[in-house]
Amino acid sequence: MKKLTAVLALVLTVALLLCACAPAAEQQGTDGQQSGEEGALAIENGTDLVINECITLSAAGAEGEVTYSVTSGEDLVLLEGANLYALASGEVTVAAACNGQTAEKTFTISPYDRVAGGVAETEFGGPVGVWVDFNGTTSEIVYIGITGMGNPAVMEAYGDDFAALEEQKTEFYGQTAEEAAQNTEGVLAQAVASAAESYLSEGRFIIRPYQSMMVDRYLENNMHFEGQSENKEVVTTVVGAYPAGCAEVVTDDVLNGEDMKWPGGVSTAQVAADDETYTVTHNVVKANAAGVALIEYRCGDAVVYDAIDIYDNFTLYPEALSGSDSYGHVVAGPADLSADTLTYRVLGDKAMNFPGGTCGSTVIDVTIDRESRTLVDVRIAEHSDSTYLANAWEYNGNYAATGNTLYDIAAFLAQFKGKSADTAIAKYVLTSQDAEGGVPVEGGIDMTVTGATRTPNAVIAAVNAAIEQFKADVPKA
Repeated sequence: MKKLTAVLALVLTVALLLCACAPAAEQQGTDGQQSGEEGALAIENGTDLVINECITLSAAGAEGEVTYSVTSGEDLVLLEGANLYALASGEVTVAAACNGQTAEKTFTISPYDRVAGGVAETEFGGPVGVWVDFNGTTSEIVYIGITGMGNPAVMEAYGDDFAALEEQKTEFYGQTAEEAAQNTEGVLAQAVASAAESYLSEGRFIIRPYQSMMVDRYLENNMHFEGQSENKEVVTTVVGAYPAGCAEVVTDDVLNGEDMKWPGGVSTAQVAADDETYTVTHNVVKANAAGVALIEYRCGDAVVYDAIDIYDNFTLYPEALSGSDSYGHVVAGPADLSADTLTYRVLGDKAMNFPGGTCGSTVIDVTIDRESRTLVDVRIAEHSDSTYLANAWEYNGNYAATGNTLYDIAAFLAQFKGKSADTAIAKYVLTSQDAEGGVPVEGGIDMTVTGATRTPNAVIAAVNAAIEQFKADVPKA
């Protein structure tokens, strides 16, 4: 296990903060309790939030310290002081109290829109790719993930300068996509502007927002292609990579055993339009080594970017596949074992390059309080499974049965807080082969996550691996 460098430790410390909370845009007249007489206590923030968004609550008419509390929907959010962090879809009501006055406001939390962008050529050794979460109602930026931040292969190569970008992210939170698209001062701004332009583009299509290594992009049932009248070819290009050649477009036949998986490396999706069926094709991408890559998918004038992080834990085709189930592998640990909190970066599952089309690792940061020996934070740094991220179109009519918890993996992560760092967590199991979600078992997390069990079990495997490493690093007295 590698010790975290000072740079990587800083990155993880910043990442573990809930987010840079900022006041949401004020919306007048959004509920009756906010339109009373002048000087009355009223919560000023706008009511439309998305998962991962964090706002600092603000109250007008307050003469003294304001105390906030959640009166309904407490499982959907975290509230720390005045900072409200959205975890899951639904409605949550917040109350403000000050000097005998009270006021309430109900917020609606929706899934975010996650779009990639990037800059291929930079002053660093490789590209700068980002995944940007937008509030679909306000078009504001609520979160930015920088691809490669925390990846040992990247941080060891040019981490000192690269890590400085992490501290610049908060400058963009609260900006609208229109504002961000006009800001190109600096490499991070250029990467964010690229994502904002894609978000604003009416002609863009959508890919699954996998953030770690992936070879195949799911395009079937994509609403962008519903109105087409002919087959479409999506051209795949690796426009930037570090190290060079760590990811490449596949043009050779790919076999799954004796069966042809991708002729000429081309993946084909069937798309129904009116009474006809058309195809959307694109070449798959193969990972060769740990690193980062910026990939362009172009269909006519529409361009979509994919920023991928590659960890060195995948089976390289045509080797015999070793599986992609959860397994828990610590890739970096705390540099200072005497610190109050210890953070471990863990891969929650193993990746297969192909032929199964399996994506990369779920990258998870697990933070443990040294003195109390309890989990204080579990956070997915990078997703490899879009079950809880992507759009309803992926499910081809199954979305209604799956429900809003499709997106609510953050609420599942919150369940780990306060649990013992000396006791392993039990994995999820499927109720049946046809089940759409897992069920908690004895010793597990008391929350059913709808969709599939890969991500919950990857998280649990990562937490258990971090627990084992923590017990070795800090033996119980």
